[in-house]
Amino acid sequence: MILQLNKTNTALIVIDVQTQLLTIMDSSISEHMITNINMLSQMFSYWQAPIILTEQYKKGLGATCEEVKPHLSHVEPIEKLTFGSCGNEVFQRTLKQLPKERNHLIVVGMETHICVLQTVLQLLAEKYQVFVPIDAVQSTTKLRWQTGIRTMEQAGAVMTNTESLLFQITQRCDSEDFKKLLPLIKAS
Repeated sequence: MILQLNKTNTALIVIDVQTQLLTIMDSSISEHMITNINMLSQMFSYWQAPIILTEQYKKGLGATCEEVKPHLSHVEPIEKLTFGSCGNEVFQRTLKQLPKERNHLIVVGMETHICVLQTVLQLLAEKYQVFVPIDAVQSTTKLRWQTGIRTMEQAGAVMTNTESLLFQITQRCDSEDFKKLLPLIKAS
């Protein structure tokens, strides 16, 4: 059963949006993905909700790309060598430090069919409810992206989109949250 997302039961996980990985991606899709990750990051920062950021093999793939850094400057990246983030001790410790009610996780980043997929499968195995906005994840090819999306959905993750998630968490059009969100939606 899918429960209602809100500001107190949700956390954001940003997987490996790194400089070198972006060089092998379709730039028009990357731009759209980055816009959506930035919207999520800005709103989660505004809500003071947890954000976890990973970087895969930073020495070879570079740091988190400059386009998303401004909205994640308060988040210390977790460097990992495992494809699935849950295989990293620091990630596991950070995840376990989240309040118990934060059991709804939104996972975004790259690559959909490798690190995002393995992380999502691990999180599902740990009994988290996982949401993947398909417009905020990317792979090197459409087929790889589709395979990752299909596999995560079959495993039990909820496939959605960035705007749907943000509106679901915001809940009301007469709130301060919506006033903060609306300009971001219009700019996208």
